[in-house]
Amino acid sequence: MDIYLHPMNEKMDKNLTGIYETAISDAVELFIVSAYLTEWCPTSKLNKDCDEMLFIVGTDFGITRKIACQNVLNWLPKNMKSDFLAADGISGFHPKLMIWKTKKESYNLVLGSSNLTQAAFSTNYEANILTAISIEQYEVIKKWVYSIKEDRKSVV
Repeated sequence: MDIYLHPMNEKMDKNLTGIYETAISDAVELFIVSAYLTEWCPTSKLNKDCDEMLFIVGTDFGITRKIACQNVLNWLPKNMKSDFLAADGISGFHPKLMIWKTKKESYNLVLGSSNLTQAAFSTNYEANILTAISIEQYEVIKKWVYSIKEDRKSVV
């Protein structure tokens, strides 16, 4: 397990942005949930072998930005645009995690305090972990993410 503390990060060889870029380019399955989304500008394209993806953002307090949502939709391949959803109508939606499976069947988790905002990735005081997880843990989290999809009331 690696710990990432922002803004002073002891792991200078990699930062949270780098982890997201790696996940995006390596994932054959990718699941992202974040309470807020104010910015989306990865330099990597989604792995062409990614065949399962779900990206859910919260809308509480009006912090999520429409332009950031449009950036996600512009970034996504055409066949995955419907896998980007808003957690509208879910009271208390506040998770911040990403899981992904690689072609080599490694299962990974980023979990912490960082929303998908520029400040969270640069200037805010944030704490996050990156860790390998078991297939069983991965499946539990994946099922939980799909349960959010069923609970939400509208889509972006």
